[in-house]
Amino acid sequence: QEHLSKCVQASVKTMGKLSDSVKLAAASLGSDQPDAQILVINSVKDVATSLKDLVSTIKVVVNSNNNNSNQVEYTASLLSESAKMMITSVQS
Repeated sequence: QEHLSKCVQASVKTMGKLSDSVKLAAASLGSDQPDAQILVINSVKDVATSLKDLVSTIKVVVNSNNNNSNQVEYTASLLSESAKMMITSVQS
C-alpha cells in the first residue's frame, strides 16, 4: 500500500509537469491554430484519465487478497486491459 501511494504521488507530479509542457506546446502553436491547440490539450486529459483508471485498477488488484484462481485471473485481466488503455492513450 505504501509503495502504491508513493507511485501515485510520483505519477501526479509527472502529470503536472506533462500538463505544463503541453500548455506551453499549445501556446506555441499560436492563436491561428485553435483546433490543433485543443487537440494537444485534450491529449493530456486523455492520458490523465487513463492514468487514473490504471491506478484504480491497481488498487483493486492490490486489495484483492483472494487466492481464488478465477479472481486472480480476473484482476490480472483488468490490470492488463487498463495498462493497454494507458499505453494507447500515451501513444495517441
